[in-house]
Amino acid sequence: MKQTLEQQQTQRQVQTARAMQVLLSSLLEMPITDLAQRVERELLDNPALEADSEADEAFAEPTTPDADALDDYRVEDDIPEDILQRRRDDEDRRQRQIVATESMLDGIYAQVAELGLSPREEAVMRYLIGSLDAHGFIDRDTATIVDELAFSEYIDTDEATVERLLGLLHHFDPIGLGTRGVRDCLLVQLDSLPPSPEVATARRIIADHYDAFLHQQWDAIATLMAIDADAFARATAIIRRLNPRPANGLGGSGPVQTLVPDFTLSAEDGRIDIQQNTRAIPAIRLSTAYTDLVAQEPRGDKAARDAYTIARDKVLSAQTFIEGLRRRQSTLQRIMTAIVRRQRDFFLSDDNDEMIQPLTLREVAETAEVDVSTVSRAVGTKYVQTPYGIYPLRRFFESSFTAADGTTVAARKAKAALKALVATEDPHHPMNDDALAAALKAQGYTLSRRTVAKYRGLLGIPPSTLRSHQ
Repeated sequence: MKQTLEQQQTQRQVQTARAMQVLLSSLLEMPITDLAQRVERELLDNPALEADSEADEAFAEPTTPDADALDDYRVEDDIPEDILQRRRDDEDRRQRQIVATESMLDGIYAQVAELGLSPREEAVMRYLIGSLDAHGFIDRDTATIVDELAFSEYIDTDEATVERLLGLLHHFDPIGLGTRGVRDCLLVQLDSLPPSPEVATARRIIADHYDAFLHQQWDAIATLMAIDADAFARATAIIRRLNPRPANGLGGSGPVQTLVPDFTLSAEDGRIDIQQNTRAIPAIRLSTAYTDLVAQEPRGDKAARDAYTIARDKVLSAQTFIEGLRRRQSTLQRIMTAIVRRQRDFFLSDDNDEMIQPLTLREVAETAEVDVSTVSRAVGTKYVQTPYGIYPLRRFFESSFTAADGTTVAARKAKAALKALVATEDPHHPMNDDALAAALKAQGYTLSRRTVAKYRGLLGIPPSTLRSHQ
């Protein structure tokens, strides 16, 4: 009998630990607005939780010396200008927002209704649209998207469904949305054109000889494909009319979307202070009525024992959720502290990108004493408000390479130099990747042609063959 009890207790402990791990992973991925909604939903679903009004008051906006000074004046006209200006500056700092124009996104979302999808499929499609980068691409594999849908959106789906919906998204207007790079985007656009010998040749060029096309190896491609110069010229003319970035910038005019920062960072006299935005999350606590109910063993008939069991399970669920919130807050604080420690010079500067240091997820994980996957989940959708603006935490993670003089250089600097080179090149004779690599080497950035091509793709810069006709 004792062995059975021990086995049951061990099994319950394992199940509870596993449930906590899944819950914490889910909570860590949520931006603060989604977390607030999740807490509200838990309050509605679990009667063992209740709002904690006393905690809400504890998180009220602290009184500042300027606020006290304002109490000495009855009307704004009486307030000295220096105090007014400080109040305006503080208000501007609190209200600084990231905004994203959404007219194009609105048009993309509007096309979803025309497909006649099921509610679950429509939810997946909207998630895919929300995952588009600034150029209209999706940079994650299908398996990762399936996991994200399960953990972040609580949507169970499979890779086949995601791939099918991505195929539909590819043919939205503009054509090529949701592809995984320029090559795939061009192929989708070619497939959408009316069939012709020229289109078929263009497709073969991109499908079978893309690298050679990027390096302008025209004679080699024509020889391999056994076509004459005229046929090759007609095919490449079609390729040059295509759009290598289907939704460049996702720009336009229209309503804006506000992103609420998860952290507020202030710096003064060389000291950096980090505060989590807990005021946006409803404060909760265990219901005393439920804790009192489960404090004593049940007595009476089966109905009373069943009521006790239900109440006990609700209290256990509420305790797990509250502990998950506490661990989320603690984990995020350690991760943010590790980031600030490495990027201290940037946060003490005036928004100078040159001060951002190379940093990897693994370095932060080791400093914060968490798994690399935990850091990846935590930083993906989080933002920090600084005196100079609101930044995504991903901004502070930089790969690095060794420059010609042996120093370690952040990849951001090389990307900035690459972007500057392209911006100042002769538009009629753009530089190919080999020429860009040579120009960067002259500036002290020793990169291979392959790395230059990678950085160019990350920056959304088309190859030279496409840039010359933009």
